Amino acid sequence: MKQLIRFLVPAAFVYALLLQPCYSQAMSLQPPGIDREKSPRIFSASSLGALLKSHSEHHPATLILGASTTLAVQIAQGAQADVLISADRLSLRYLPNAAAKRPVEKMACNTLIIAARAEDLQPDAKASVKDFQSALRNAGRVATGYPDYVPLGHYTRQALIRAKIWKALRHKIVTANSAREALHLLKLGQVDRAILYASDISQHDELIAFAEIPKHFHDQVQYYAIALTKLGQQWLRGLTANKDLFNLYGFKRCQDA
Repeated sequence: MKQLIRFLVPAAFVYALLLQPCYSQAMSLQPPGIDREKSPRIFSASSLGALLKSHSEHHPATLILGASTTLAVQIAQGAQADVLISADRLSLRYLPNAAAKRPVEKMACNTLIIAARAEDLQPDAKASVKDFQSALRNAGRVATGYPDYVPLGHYTRQALIRAKIWKALRHKIVTANSAREALHLLKLGQVDRAILYASDISQHDELIAFAEIPKHFHDQVQYYAIALTKLGQQWLRGLTANKDLFNLYGFKRCQDA
């Protein structure tokens, strides 16, 4: 019976995930004239989108960006992929057995922040923030990822629970289908603040890190990559060797995070 329960819970979650609108909202970016035989399909957490677009300018690939769990389920359902890059380890359990047994590479780490539009803040607003809890209590609506299937949302909920403010703030949380969507909600002014990754705002001068969420409030935000084909393995090797690119887009070595 216990084994049956362990099977039914993940299966029920995957079924529910397939009914979520986000399942069909992964964004595909395919450069014009790309040769599918020589260029891999990279399924990646959306928070890596800007970095991967930059890398693919010299190493062509079709990028499919979305929530990590959603992408893993799509691969399990038969989507053709050469590489999967996830923003957490948990999402990898939804891969089919053959893929899940492949070597997993730890790529980079990230930091959780509370982001705001610079135009909305008084000059001394950031200096007056005592801690991230007060920054959220004093905010209006706050965007982040959906906690059940978007790693960003999972880390957020974990931090707010450990800070003992989840129940008090839950009513003002606006959930998004990916980190990319949470970022856009803030940029469009549809929310007052957003809990994002530090890398999300590294290329957006109009946004600032209003406060940082200390890492002891949540699991380490770490990216994992699996090459599913030889073509993907070659492409991934070139990406991981480009450490300067990760630094440029606000990612950190995990020992520095």
